[in-house]
Amino acid sequence: MLTLFVLLATVTGLVQAQQKTNGAAEKETVFCFSAKSNGAVFTGNDNAVNFVTTNPMTVEQSLSTEQSEQKLQSTLHDNAETTAVVSTSQNKPSPYYLGFSGGLSFGRTTFASFAMDETHPGFNLGVLGGYKINKRLSAEISLDYTRMKLGTYDCCQNLWLGKDGNRYFAPLTGVNSYKYSDLTSTTNLIGLGAHLNRDLLSIWKESSKWSAFLSPAIYGVYSNAVVKQLDTKVRTASTIHFGGGLDLALGYTITPKIGLRLTTGINYLTGAIDALPREEHKITYVWNSSLKLIYKL
Repeated sequence: MLTLFVLLATVTGLVQAQQKTNGAAEKETVFCFSAKSNGAVFTGNDNAVNFVTTNPMTVEQSLSTEQSEQKLQSTLHDNAETTAVVSTSQNKPSPYYLGFSGGLSFGRTTFASFAMDETHPGFNLGVLGGYKINKRLSAEISLDYTRMKLGTYDCCQNLWLGKDGNRYFAPLTGVNSYKYSDLTSTTNLIGLGAHLNRDLLSIWKESSKWSAFLSPAIYGVYSNAVVKQLDTKVRTASTIHFGGGLDLALGYTITPKIGLRLTTGINYLTGAIDALPREEHKITYVWNSSLKLIYKL
């Protein structure tokens, strides 16, 4: 009986000891350090709360690194946008252009290029500067030099030019006179023109290498003419003229910078350009045909 009591007491004591051990284990607090975060972690089962402490210097370094990366990304983005804007600006063609021209010229006033005996073709040289307003319109300023040799009409070949600069139906007695059929007039013209070009082809086709221009123009022209009988100078005269005209042109774009334009047009001027008296033939015009080289800036 005594032995049974001792055995029961022993078992009861072991059970209580085991319960105390388990309770102590549940209440025990575990303390550890995290090498990665340089902080401490506390764990407790009583309140089931975990605490993580982080080093303030590490947090500051992390924020500084993130801010630097954000600034770098913002700078790269701004640079990319600036580069795109500059590239777009560089690729946009300039509206300004220059041109050089040369070709044939014919004229009519008291004398004419299409004279009674033969045709006398002249020549013209010029430079121009232009501004392209839009796809259909452009404006130009031109400076041209024209040189022509003019002769008499069939109807006037028996008229006479007196030394006094007047026209006569017969030679005057005691006055030097020159028969029209023996005379020629060499005329030099310097013209400043303003042109407005309308591209007719763009009405039907906006994007094309070809263009067709209709160009009204106004002019201020200085003329200097020398009348000769063979190699003898008979008379000279210089005059200022004003006028207007209309040109037709066919153009072709070779490259984005270079183009060609074939132009022809008649320009009507005030006054005579051949240093002869203006009696019957009172219409004065110059017909220029030229090939122009256009360079876009």
